[in-house]
Amino acid sequence: GSLSLYFSINNRRAYVVIIKTVFTLGVLFAFLPTLLGAVVALLLLRNIVPILPTAFLPSGVLASAFLHLNPFSAQIVNTTMMLSPTMPAVMPWFYWPAHCAIMLGFSALLLLRCVRIVRKVALRQATGQLELTSRRRVRRKRNLRRFASQKRSSGGQTRKPQDSVGFIKPVKGSPVIWKELRAPMIQGPGRRNSVIGLVVAIAALQLTYAVCNREKCLDEDFTHVSYTLLFVVIGSIFNMVLSAATITSEKESRAWPILLATSMDDWHILLGKAVGVFRRCLPIWLLLAGHVGLFILVGYIHPIAAVHLLMLVTWLVVFISGSGLYFSSLFRRTTSAVVATFALAIVLWAVVPSLLGLTAVITEGDDVFAPVLAFARRHGGISANPVVQAVVIMNGAGGERNARTRLSSLRYDWDYRSTRIGPTTTVLFVTMVIYIFAGLVFAWRAKCRFRRNIF
Repeated sequence: GSLSLYFSINNRRAYVVIIKTVFTLGVLFAFLPTLLGAVVALLLLRNIVPILPTAFLPSGVLASAFLHLNPFSAQIVNTTMMLSPTMPAVMPWFYWPAHCAIMLGFSALLLLRCVRIVRKVALRQATGQLELTSRRRVRRKRNLRRFASQKRSSGGQTRKPQDSVGFIKPVKGSPVIWKELRAPMIQGPGRRNSVIGLVVAIAALQLTYAVCNREKCLDEDFTHVSYTLLFVVIGSIFNMVLSAATITSEKESRAWPILLATSMDDWHILLGKAVGVFRRCLPIWLLLAGHVGLFILVGYIHPIAAVHLLMLVTWLVVFISGSGLYFSSLFRRTTSAVVATFALAIVLWAVVPSLLGLTAVITEGDDVFAPVLAFARRHGGISANPVVQAVVIMNGAGGERNARTRLSSLRYDWDYRSTRIGPTTTVLFVTMVIYIFAGLVFAWRAKCRFRRNIF
């Protein structure tokens, strides 16, 4: 809560705050602990450094620091202690009230920082300075100085300079598509930050490739499963947030009634918004395509994986974009639309499979409901889950051993059975058709709601 409040002070758009908050939490509580653990394990295994914990540090200090600074790990330990009464004796150095006090202390410091800057940011926003980028501020000051010198030289008669000097770009083709194709990925200081972020992400990706290559694990299937899951999850999150914010952001800025007052058809507007969402999410999906294409050339991924992942990404993009556009047309606030889109994904791909699995275990042995629940769990809870599909695809086609296997000999291990290329492609194709149809239905309902609750 304090972190999202801090980001909301300097950002006007809710979806930007959501992306920054999720990204920061992921770095603090997932990426950095994983990276630190991998580096320490690598150094110890390579005997590059001596075993410091036994020499200088008390036993369990590193693990204690990690658990007291990570709420997710602390909750796992609490649950384990509840289920296993002997765990407190094994880990006497973990004390959950200390963890709560540490996290509340960091939250208090962050809130104190918010209190110190909120009034300054509000004054800057009131005077119109918050939205100016550094380049625009420099240009504005230069134009004001030029205006003052011209006024002195001409005796006080000159025209006021403009903040931006240039010509108006002509609109070609569809106005909505033209606008969406030229909008930055994240509204804010400009395209420079997006380019820097993309370059840093690619550099970090190359660094992980180098580490995996040194550890001789690039030819293993689990490595490509991890990369594929990373790209699919990140691309899905970006797609959810951007599609849910595409209409609500214009409602919040009062530009939506002006757009609806034009002579453009509703389908025209819907297509333009969908193209804009796909364009902003394209860099993430291109990272996935680049990874798969690179290792197909190297010989660590079978070429059929590209076809299967294309089917997965196609229905995922269409379904998420359609549902996001629908919720964006349904709600007035970006936050509500984003939460509803995330809730739909969680219910479909987490809650429903869990409930089906739990019910199947409870009704095991029942001659009436057990077969029905088993069928629903297999085909509705497992086969239609994008995470499961990504894992199955890369487990069956990733790795040097699978890349050298004939197409007819590939095996795909689902939760309920092991299949060959034909049944797996059929499952992926049927899932793609169903979800694309559902996404188009969501998009149609979004179009029907364009002229309702306009303000």
